[in-house]
Amino acid sequence: MAKTNSTYDTILFYVNGIKERIAKAHGSQCGFCTPGFVMSMYTLLRNNSQPTEEDIEDACE
Repeated sequence: MAKTNSTYDTILFYVNGIKERIAKAHGSQCGFCTPGFVMSMYTLLRNNSQPTEEDIEDACE
């Protein structure tokens, strides 16, 4: 039976959701920038489930 890393699986689930939403909104940047935005959003949402617009702008700086 294969073991899975639930922490990795959880992070991957949320990161994929963020990537999908960015792509649907045509918010993709270059291949270097987009992963940074995705991880910034993941970190923001992990620490604040109801961010304000200002919180989001600050996370993207």
